[in-house]
Amino acid sequence: MKLYQSRFGYAMSLIYLIGSGSFIWWEFHSYRGGMFDFCGLGLIRFIFPSLLTVGVVLEKIGVPQIKLSCSYMGLADSLQFGLHLSITAVFVYLIGYGVEWIVRRVSRRLS
Repeated sequence: MKLYQSRFGYAMSLIYLIGSGSFIWWEFHSYRGGMFDFCGLGLIRFIFPSLLTVGVVLEKIGVPQIKLSCSYMGLADSLQFGLHLSITAVFVYLIGYGVEWIVRRVSRRLS
């Protein structure tokens, strides 16, 4: 199976993008406040793998670190957030590809 042919990987990536998109929309449009507001923590949960890999490389080449804010994110922060979200979707696809590859190998050996 070629790397781009994993249906399970595509399905997992699509579910990830739909789920994270709806949660991110909710995060930006929910009006809460009070003493504590952990808005950026909800957003960082979806781009954490990319922040640990690509974020470090971007920071080393001089790109400013992303500022997660639920009230306002500038164009550069929004583009960087979209980049991190896309890269994390690729990571999710690769996990789905690996699971499908293992299942196919095991099912071939059993039959």
